[in-house]
Formats: sequence, C-alpha cells, structure tokens
Amino acid sequence: MRSPRRTAKLIVDAIPRIEEERDRRTTRFQLSLVSLVKITEREVVDQHFLNSLFSEMMCLGWCMIQVENTRYGFIRRESVQNWVKLSSKRFIQTE
Repeated sequence: MRSPRRTAKLIVDAIPRIEEERDRRTTRFQLSLVSLVKITEREVVDQHFLNSLFSEMMCLGWCMIQVENTRYGFIRRESVQNWVKLSSKRFIQTE
C-alpha cells in the first residue's frame, strides 16, 4: 500500500518517461480511479487519501482536480498560474 506522498512522487517521476515517449512536454493528463487504485496498491482509495494526494501533488508542482465521479485531471501548477485572474467584483453586483 502506497502513501499519498509516495503515490504523488511515483506519478510525477513517471512524467519525464512519458514526455520522452511522446516527444513533447506534458502539461496535463487524466487518471481514472481504477488507475489510482492500481498505482496506490490499495483496494479502496478514500476521500481522506485523495485529499492528501491533492496536497502532495501541489507540493510537487501539479494541481489535481476531480473532473468526473471516477476521473481526475492533473495540470502543471505553472500553467494555472498563467490563467486570467478574475476578482469577485466581476460576479457580484453592487446594490
């Protein structure tokens, strides 16, 4: 059974190999819950584990988001930092 820290490191350490195979930089990818179960060597990946994995991925420069009930997206944190920033004023009308 792998810890969230070990799982995050395993995922991030695989990216250079994937980039070499694809011959291009990887800035985002998806993993299914089934893949996470296999990577973690756990029978069940619970919410507590996922929350810890989110934090560990962030420490390693990746954002992790749930995109479907059983699918997770990963994007390089540096990519997200370049997105347009909006303030609450754009969404809240003053009376």
